[in-house]
Amino acid sequence: CGAVLGCGTPLGSEADAETLTQGGGAEEAKALLAEAGYDGTPVVLMAPTDLVALATQPVVVSQMLRDAGSTVDMQPMDWQTLVTRRAGQAAPSEGGWNMFITNWMVPEISNPIANPMLNGRG
Repeated sequence: CGAVLGCGTPLGSEADAETLTQGGGAEEAKALLAEAGYDGTPVVLMAPTDLVALATQPVVVSQMLRDAGSTVDMQPMDWQTLVTRRAGQAAPSEGGWNMFITNWMVPEISNPIANPMLNGRG
């Protein structure tokens, strides 16, 4: 399901969801990165090591990014360090970050006002 506000909720919509659930894979991603002028700058991916539910996901995502032509700097750390660092907005070259992986339950994301993915705070 590609509903940003949760599948099966009153605000859950799958309009244009194919942009989240389908694609041309690594080859299409490589072409899009080249078209965008990606210069190989490393993508800093924070990877929690102490939460079993999240520990393997950054490994998979980092490989997918590499397959697509990205340079990945996966940085392992405990969850508390990750959330502390996540609060900062420094550039990756100054101790900041680009990505981290987490999971959400539908009640946490079904309200667009409270949805952490839509709050625009970086």
